Amino acid sequence: MKKQLNEPIKGFASLLSFLTIIPTGTHDIELAAKYFYLVPAIGLVEGLIAGVVMLTNISAILKAVIVMCTLFIITGFNHIDGFADFTDVLASRRRGKEALKILKEPYRGAIAIASTALLILVTYVSVMHIALQGQGLSHIVVITVLSSESMYLLTVLSREPDYHGLGRLFISKSKNRANILSNLLLLFIIFTCIYFMFNYKITYTVITFLSTILCTLCVLRKAHEVLGYVTGDVMGFCFELNKTLNLLIIAIVSSIGI
Repeated sequence: MKKQLNEPIKGFASLLSFLTIIPTGTHDIELAAKYFYLVPAIGLVEGLIAGVVMLTNISAILKAVIVMCTLFIITGFNHIDGFADFTDVLASRRRGKEALKILKEPYRGAIAIASTALLILVTYVSVMHIALQGQGLSHIVVITVLSSESMYLLTVLSREPDYHGLGRLFISKSKNRANILSNLLLLFIIFTCIYFMFNYKITYTVITFLSTILCTLCVLRKAHEVLGYVTGDVMGFCFELNKTLNLLIIAIVSSIGI
């Protein structure tokens, strides 16, 4: 019984150490894959750590810099690296094994570098605008939770790779029906808490949910067209794209007073 109770804790700790730089003393890839459905809770941790600066009285510019840098640093720059890698693949217009070869290359093309710079710029400006509205922490938390959830959604919907590796491990474990239901329950609990704790607007919730689903489905379709399945780099790409897109959407929506 004790072992059964400890396993979810170890699984969460393994997932936390796998997706972030937070030291947990546990790094079991098998457990991290098995409990990947807990990834919204990882996004919650990331959002709270990065967004807490929004509660301070420093300038909006400094808040934006700290939030943006913290979000990149806490994930070990892994997601932004995946964004650059998959952007390179999309720019190459290659398919199959040729596309996978480009994905694994260590250097970056001009389009990947420019796209990453643009992503960082949009993220910075959007966070700064949100900070000026005085509602920052709740928005940062919601966005990191949904961005993390987008990675799980990708693994649930993706075809299994034709090789034995981390990608296939996470995808196969994610398709378990009990894990999917647990993930949805966890997501519901998190958003219920956010709603009551921050009096979060239903409008923002609906818009960001729809945006995340549509963006993730587009990434999934493109990954299937180009590679045939989802990889870790594709998940990182999806995380960063969803994060920046939702930040931009919230900045626009809040500016027009919806």
